Amino acid sequence: MDDETSRNSSSQQQEETAAEDMWTGLNELDVNDALSPPPMNELIQRAVSIFEKHLKQVITTRQAKIREIKSSHGTNSTSTNVISDHIIDQSMGDLQDSVSVHTKPIKQVEVAILNSSVRQELQDLVSTISSKYNNVLYHNFEHATHVMASADCLLSMLQNTTLKTNQCDRSNPIAYPIVAEPNNHKEKKLSTYGIATCPITHLALVYSALVHDVEHEGVGNQQMVKEKHPLAIKYKGKSVAENNSLDIAIDLLQQKNYANLRRAIFGDFNNSSSEVREFMKAEERIFYNILIENIQATDVFSRERLDRNRRKWIESFDKMKHDKSHRGVCTCEDKSSKIVSRRASVPPASKPTPITTLSRLRSPSIYGENCSVLCPSCQMYHDLCVLQLDHMRACAVLVQMIQAADVAHSMQSWPIFLKWNMKLYNEFWAAKIDGRGPNYSESWFNDQLAFFDNYVTSVAKRLQQCGVFGEYGGLLLQNLRRNRAKWLQEGRDLCEQMRKKVIAQERDEIM
Repeated sequence: MDDETSRNSSSQQQEETAAEDMWTGLNELDVNDALSPPPMNELIQRAVSIFEKHLKQVITTRQAKIREIKSSHGTNSTSTNVISDHIIDQSMGDLQDSVSVHTKPIKQVEVAILNSSVRQELQDLVSTISSKYNNVLYHNFEHATHVMASADCLLSMLQNTTLKTNQCDRSNPIAYPIVAEPNNHKEKKLSTYGIATCPITHLALVYSALVHDVEHEGVGNQQMVKEKHPLAIKYKGKSVAENNSLDIAIDLLQQKNYANLRRAIFGDFNNSSSEVREFMKAEERIFYNILIENIQATDVFSRERLDRNRRKWIESFDKMKHDKSHRGVCTCEDKSSKIVSRRASVPPASKPTPITTLSRLRSPSIYGENCSVLCPSCQMYHDLCVLQLDHMRACAVLVQMIQAADVAHSMQSWPIFLKWNMKLYNEFWAAKIDGRGPNYSESWFNDQLAFFDNYVTSVAKRLQQCGVFGEYGGLLLQNLRRNRAKWLQEGRDLCEQMRKKVIAQERDEIM
């Protein structure tokens, strides 16, 4: 091995170790004996920073796409601003801290910086979201920011893996995969099904994480149904807390006081050509489809939803082992349609008014043209069939990513797992005291083992199976197995300690 190869290998190993440490020790410095959260302002700034980072990437990608559209239609892209001045300011800056945007034919790199109105609206949005989280012991704003940071970390690992090899992309980032060429013939091709290079997908994922438990009352959906809670009646007992959070997330983003922020996310529809508007509308549909699907996927106790997600995963990936390139194999022999039903609506791109209807049919986003060979299995044109298969796989992976982020503490370091395990125990105990739930203290040890085995392990294995994380694919499974083994050794004693502590606290409050 020559010196250059050795240096490259060492650098790659350092990057992998850094990414693993980032995930495993995420927010470990927040752990303390009192289980007290960081200051609210700090949590808000963490969320704003993650949102802003992905928003800048969305703007950068949209600028490039608009220039491409204008170039293909013979428009002089240098004579017209591709992004409204209401969205960004242009100034020189450090490339490591900002997103670079090539806006001039000369060799100067300009950095897109969100202007003050967009930044203020983003700050207000996150602050408003934080205020809508109830002061419960687990499903609070600190949990939301931890899930958001975990989702962001998963995206970073996915991107780091993809960037190690040359990439070839296609026109539709969510429907077409990235197929990375191997460095040598022994390496397998890597496909992320477009997730790695679709910033609007990244933004939808982290926003989903931020809002997924808004207004959670610290009790489960079954308890709300039992109580005939108004929300349980409104949503007919289906994913009650999740559908409420979803409606709040959509309604908030569509409020008039976030008009500049919406233009930053989706583009300026009013000052764009018809071709550009179509691209913007497509991105908006992607954003809201992911938002709806992912928030509802966090209902981990809905057997109906878990079974649906499992079926979608099997449909998307059970034949992958027969497809060495991870694409090109039709898996829809017994299906004549890919239309999928969902329980929440996607707001139209052209209207800011929220829609509250909770039923709609969703067709996958399709941008393929010139299909000529009809697939004999599904009676679709072959390119269209493969495109839908890639889209379906991307959606399935995104669901697993939000589910992994939601229970990330189970797959991170032991101190992080223990912190959130205790907080959840305390929340259930508080619900019991209020007469809003059973006493889980006697079964807590076995319940945690069951949750490891029946839910978390499945999520970790699927993310490893799909292959989008490359070398990082086994990290989540490795960590959860370590935590499970330690829980087997120490869990019973810890459960007894938690039980004594909450009883003592209850006694002190009475006195």
